Amino acid sequence: MQHKNRNIILGTAGAAVLILTFILIGLTVSLQRQLRSANIDVEARIHIAETEARMDERERAEAEWAILERATTHAFSGPDVFGQLSLFYPRAWSLFVQSTAQQSSGDFVAFMHPRLVTAGQQVYALRVSIVSRSYEQVLQEMNHRVQQGTLTSSPFRNELGAVGMRFDGQFVHGQAGGAAVILQIRDRTAIIQTDTEIFKGDFNQIITTITYNP
Repeated sequence: MQHKNRNIILGTAGAAVLILTFILIGLTVSLQRQLRSANIDVEARIHIAETEARMDERERAEAEWAILERATTHAFSGPDVFGQLSLFYPRAWSLFVQSTAQQSSGDFVAFMHPRLVTAGQQVYALRVSIVSRSYEQVLQEMNHRVQQGTLTSSPFRNELGAVGMRFDGQFVHGQAGGAAVILQIRDRTAIIQTDTEIFKGDFNQIITTITYNP
């Protein structure tokens, strides 16, 4: 009887040990899975943080380069015969002179735009024209558009002595927020214009650099 009870106790203990072993194995596997998942999560977070840091660094570098490009300028100078209109524009912009009009007749027309500028574009960052129409004629044309409600006007003067009128509004179909300054240069009129709101900040800076021989 004692032998039988001992066998029952040993069997029960063995079963308990076996069950406990399975439980421990299960807990170990579960813990390993949790640790593996945690490691993957940590690695993923580290990777995401490193990627974001690289993106932030690239964005900062691009922003700094854009500022440097805008801070560095090229000098533009029109024909001497038309008062040598001069100004400074961003170095990153290209210049295209459509009409030189070096003689006393004809119009001078030039375009400036970031990177590439070609004839036939619909929108330009900057247009520089010296036209054969009188200042009074151009002013009358602009004032007519003011009366139509497409432009607003205000006096213009910079610290370098350039004096004229400024107009803000729509100069190109479908493009709001353009701006232009008109100046009297001898018997001609200079028109410095941006077609769109996108380049209004550059335009405001450019017109502070305008000089000419009246």
